[in-house]
Amino acid sequence: MKKTQRIKKSEEIELVIKERKVTAGDNFIIYKKENHNPEGPRFALSVPKKFGIAVKRNQIKRRVRSIFDSLSIKKEYDVFVVVKAKANALDFESINKELSNLFLKAGLVEEK
Repeated sequence: MKKTQRIKKSEEIELVIKERKVTAGDNFIIYKKENHNPEGPRFALSVPKKFGIAVKRNQIKRRVRSIFDSLSIKKEYDVFVVVKAKANALDFESINKELSNLFLKAGLVEEK
């Protein structure tokens, strides 16, 4: 994931949350906001400490980022994904399936 695709500042993440365009599933919550950024979509991710030890939290972050990179997300959105603590029991296929469905439901995936 390129640096231009990351949202790092907490103020920017708060703006995405305040927009209140939310799509939620059993294990993930997706917030979206239009950004008008010519470089493409921007992405932020949050995993609570209740999820598990740092190794597990980093593993889920890598998996979610790879799924985000594999999907063709519309360029004009900022996306903030919150992973719920009960997602620690999921394998990669389950995570991929649920996140893909949530991104589709949110209208973030480009038509081919």
